[in-house]
Amino acid sequence: MAIDYFAPPVGSAIPSNPKAGTVPRFNYSEANKNSNVVWDEAQLDQYLTDPKQFMPGTKMIYPGMKDAEQRKALIAYLRDAK
Repeated sequence: MAIDYFAPPVGSAIPSNPKAGTVPRFNYSEANKNSNVVWDEAQLDQYLTDPKQFMPGTKMIYPGMKDAEQRKALIAYLRDAK
């Protein structure tokens, strides 16, 4: 898995299903580290819709992707890019 010091690779969530906040060498928020989220496509869809609502206290500044079809396409791309 590639390490990105700005952000962990979102694509690493599919299909490996890691627990949120566990990619080494990234400074996660306490909210992320303590969330007990195990990433799968459904969790990622909810997160991408509205990161701050899904995980209050996250450092993620992304406002979210409101279009369900766009999220579906992005998640399929991340899943199939492996």
